[in-house]
Amino acid sequence: MESGSSPTSGPCWAPGYGHRTHATPPIGFRFRQSPEDFVVEELRHSEPETEGTHVWFEIEKRNLSTVEATRRLGKALERKDSEFGFAGRKDSKAVTRQWMSLEHVEASAIEALEIPGLRVLRSRSHNHKLRVGQLIGNRFRLVLRDVSPAGFEEMQASLATLAESGLPNYYGAQRFGRHGLTYRLGRAYVKGDYREYLLALASAEHSASSPALDELHQTIAHGTKADQRRLSRLVPDLDSDLSQVARQLSRRPLDLGRAARAIPKRSRQFHISALQSRVFNRVLSGRISDLECVRAGDVVFVHAKGAAFLADDVAELAPRAAAFEVSPSGPIPGTSTLLAGGAQAELEAAALAAEGLATEDFGKIGFGLDQRGARRPLRVPVTEVDLSFAEGVATLGFALPKGCYATSVLEELRKDHIGG
Repeated sequence: MESGSSPTSGPCWAPGYGHRTHATPPIGFRFRQSPEDFVVEELRHSEPETEGTHVWFEIEKRNLSTVEATRRLGKALERKDSEFGFAGRKDSKAVTRQWMSLEHVEASAIEALEIPGLRVLRSRSHNHKLRVGQLIGNRFRLVLRDVSPAGFEEMQASLATLAESGLPNYYGAQRFGRHGLTYRLGRAYVKGDYREYLLALASAEHSASSPALDELHQTIAHGTKADQRRLSRLVPDLDSDLSQVARQLSRRPLDLGRAARAIPKRSRQFHISALQSRVFNRVLSGRISDLECVRAGDVVFVHAKGAAFLADDVAELAPRAAAFEVSPSGPIPGTSTLLAGGAQAELEAAALAAEGLATEDFGKIGFGLDQRGARRPLRVPVTEVDLSFAEGVATLGFALPKGCYATSVLEELRKDHIGG
């Protein structure tokens, strides 16, 4: 069942989910009883510059997603959400500290903001916009409650396993939307099925239910040209993405492709990324038993440089893998993704085929969206591990490289998802 999970399939966003800590039983605990139980801090290479037309500012937000934070900032400063730069999306039910940027604004105006759930910590001038991925990682502090003494010992054992062999680098549930099904939008868009794409987006599966949403869905599904011309009246009652759909269909009724492309680029890219992430998760699930081994045909990821190359001398790479200098990688599918060989190539092709796709399909999306693809390590190091225990409460600190999920560490402890 795609809408959920089962003991044999794993979660819908990672079919066949597997664990590296399979020798340790599931550990019971409660998590996220308050936002302060999950604290995240961005790790940067260096401080921003002190000159330029852009202002970089560090915020601390509580119970807010990154997107909602930019919306509130934009409203307060009378600027568009898209004008803000940030390095990565952070969890909503948490206390998180991250940098953002905005051009042509006074630093004093940003520092003087008073916004519920958000405060500005400091600001610097810089010569360019903050871009996605422009960080080295994140540091986490998690509070786990109702942990038994035996559970704490098992927690220590699991963390020791991860420190030795690495953390399976799954994309977490938050990558896939509130029901875990955002990849369906990406699949429809990549395949050029704009009717399916718009109908799915205009459904309670992906958007907040409302009379306006229901009417938009019905009009896309069954409406005439005249019906679609009248959709502009729904614009005030729809979210920002769907209001663009309604506005575009009222101007050019029945042109579903143009309506799909009217959705902001950032949203469409997110939908496509969810699809790419599901393909990667499929590959990772199929390789879970030997993440620390480089084998013939692997595309090898160099952790210090972020570079990737096709393995030729497996024996020479073995000690580098043991030292965590390199790891096997999986595909973020796209037109320029470096392809694996041998058994790994078969695994990656099967993951794409399971979505009804081939690599060349990503070359058809066009219109300024990133279709190049990349490689992502199948495992990552867990560093700065700090674990303490008192009166049933475990406090766990650690750092992960950028793009990695703290929830993957928790999953290795609690094992909510049991794959095939």
